[in-house]
Amino acid sequence: MNFKMRKIFILSLIIIVCIFSNKAGAQTGMAQKAKSEIAFITAINLMGKNSNIDADFVQMLTGKTAIKAAKKSGEAEYDINAKGDTSWYVPNDYYILNSNKKIRKLLLAPSVNIYLVKDGGSKVTKSILPVLRKNYAGKIFKLLIEESKVVRIEEIYIP
Repeated sequence: MNFKMRKIFILSLIIIVCIFSNKAGAQTGMAQKAKSEIAFITAINLMGKNSNIDADFVQMLTGKTAIKAAKKSGEAEYDINAKGDTSWYVPNDYYILNSNKKIRKLLLAPSVNIYLVKDGGSKVTKSILPVLRKNYAGKIFKLLIEESKVVRIEEIYIP
């Protein structure tokens, strides 16, 4: 292989490596853009393409983590058995930890998918924004955020 062909081969190889590394980077970047948050919705502002929600992100803890956090904040409950041993617990085995009360304004995707708990049950069903707007107060939601827009809102069943 002469010098000119070797140069073309190396240049071609560099271009191919660059193309594949850019594609891998783009795919990795896409996966990192989607995130899930648990939140209380504190307001829904309908403004056409700029509709948004105000959300207070929280942590929904279960098991020993929930008990530990609830004890720390003085909200854990306990029973004392006949032997005098204390058994700590949180009702329904969950605890909502809200260590940061910051309200975030989140833009809604025009095609946001909404799922609400059906009255009298624990299953969620597809719904629409006007129904959510009437029934969000005091409820907790899982938000899926992609490219700085909420694309899915799903109510979390609370017994």
